[in-house]
Amino acid sequence: MLDTTKLIYGFFVFRLFRYSYFHVAIGLMYFQSVGLSLSQALSLESIYYVTKAISDVPGGYFADKMGRKTSLIAGSLLCAAAYGVMGLGSTYAVFAVAEIMLGIAMSLATTSDSALLYDELEARGEIERYEQAEGTGWAMRNLGFGAASAIGAWIAATTSLAVPFLVSAVVISVSVLFVVFFLHEPHFKENKNKTPWFKAIGKVFAQPGFVLIVLFFAITFVAVRIGFWAFQPMLEHLQVELGYYGVLFGVMLGISLLSALRVGWVKNAAGGPWSVLALLISLCFLILGAGAYLGGLAGLVVALLGFAVHSIAQGVYDPVMRREINALSDGPVRASTMAVATMLGNIGFAIVAPVYGWSVEAHGHGFTMLAIALAAGIISGGLGVAIKARSALPLAAE
Repeated sequence: MLDTTKLIYGFFVFRLFRYSYFHVAIGLMYFQSVGLSLSQALSLESIYYVTKAISDVPGGYFADKMGRKTSLIAGSLLCAAAYGVMGLGSTYAVFAVAEIMLGIAMSLATTSDSALLYDELEARGEIERYEQAEGTGWAMRNLGFGAASAIGAWIAATTSLAVPFLVSAVVISVSVLFVVFFLHEPHFKENKNKTPWFKAIGKVFAQPGFVLIVLFFAITFVAVRIGFWAFQPMLEHLQVELGYYGVLFGVMLGISLLSALRVGWVKNAAGGPWSVLALLISLCFLILGAGAYLGGLAGLVVALLGFAVHSIAQGVYDPVMRREINALSDGPVRASTMAVATMLGNIGFAIVAPVYGWSVEAHGHGFTMLAIALAAGIISGGLGVAIKARSALPLAAE
């Protein structure tokens, strides 16, 4: 029991430090401060997501082949280096190289910690602890996001917009220590089954309804990421002072944290996670659109309400997605299967991000938000209905 508790708490602390991004509330403003337009700044995100999409499956294979702990260490160190390059850079080309580094780093690390935790708990006969541990781990991620973003915005306002990137690099490097000393995986088994790796992946995806579930999470991923990156441009549109960015962002992440801690309510809601997520995502963009059209203090209040709804959706999405994919995957290819799911979301966002930036510049925030609400609602709602209609695989918690 002590070893399991150490593993789980090590997972929590790793998530806290690994996702302490001091730059996250001012990143787009930093890129714009060196002469990039909003579309160019978002195109850098496309470079990241394209790179991540290309390297997601190889990254998952690396984790399943060499060990999730090894993958986490390599990914964290490369991530720290990428943010260091960003903080010291000043040209689009340098930022693009850093985004490529970051994409590879995230592919090595994003699913590995969850796969490691799930496998270890399953092997120890304590798999019932996974859902709550994953939800709390997501909360720790958001706590790191929130606290670091508030401090980072203050650092940016008192020094320069580049400094928070360098602070992020240092703290992420520290997270490696928790991987080394706490995240043990004695039950790791390299994929040496008679079934080849690609056939094992194909067997997982051949399960009834699994492809629909993966597509649903990919669409949800795109919508959640748009809401995440809309925060800075919306506050700028509503003329909020820079010093408040971090605090407001931290509040939103606090809401996401509470949502993740209470993620169990989703399985009891009518329609399960499919209906909940589709409704929350559509609603948040509708409210954001209304806030953008209102403008002024009233618009800010309405927009923050929209971001609060988005935070609830964000807190629900990740633990549910990881629970479903992990539970429906085979152990030796668990990280790879989850990587395929995130790859599709990364490809989608890489395509949508510059379009979102162009739409804001050409048509304004209000129109863009309402268009996203309509598109996300129709697509995610339709997939949710299809999943339920086909009586897809039961929820992992049932």
